[in-house]
Amino acid sequence: MPENESLFIDSKRASRWRPIADRLDLGEKAIEQFPEIERQFYTALKNTWDGWQRRGIDPRQLFHSALHEPSNFSELRKRATNDEFVLLLRDVVAVNLQTGDMNQLVADFLDAAWSEVSRQLQLNRRGECSPELNALVQFMLRRIGRSLGDDLARFPRRPNRRNAPVDLDSQLGESLL
Repeated sequence: MPENESLFIDSKRASRWRPIADRLDLGEKAIEQFPEIERQFYTALKNTWDGWQRRGIDPRQLFHSALHEPSNFSELRKRATNDEFVLLLRDVVAVNLQTGDMNQLVADFLDAAWSEVSRQLQLNRRGECSPELNALVQFMLRRIGRSLGDDLARFPRRPNRRNAPVDLDSQLGESLL
C-alpha cells in the first residue's frame, strides 16, 4: 500500500481524512465537504492503484484473481504486503462469492471502500447521510465503476469541479421576479 494511504482515520497514515473529520467536528455539513471528500476518495484510490502497479501488480489481474483464482490472489495479496485495499477486496469477494461478474465486484469493492470512509468519518452518527449526500456518493461511485469497467488498470481522473453544474433545484426555488 502506498505509504500514506489508509482507510482508517485513526491510522498514522490517514492524514487525508483528519482535516475533514475535524471540520465535521466543528459542525460543518458533510454535503458542504463533499467536494473535498470526493477529492480525497479519488486520490486515495488513485494512489492505491499506482502503488499496486509500482509493486508489479496489475489491478486487472488482482481483481480477476480475486474472483476466479484464489491461489493466485493469495500470492498477489502477499506481494501487496496485505494492504488495506487488497484486504478489503478479499472481504468483498468472500461476502459476494456467488457473483462471477467483474463489474459487480468492482461496484461492491467501491461501495465497501466508501462504507469504510463513511464509517471512519462517522457520517451516520453525525446524522449526515442525507438523500442529497447519498445521491452524490452513488453518482461518484457509479462514475468510477463505469470508468474502471472500461480499463481496470487505470484509475479514472476525478472530474473537474471548477465548473460544477448549477444546482437547478435551489435556483428554481428562488423567485424569478
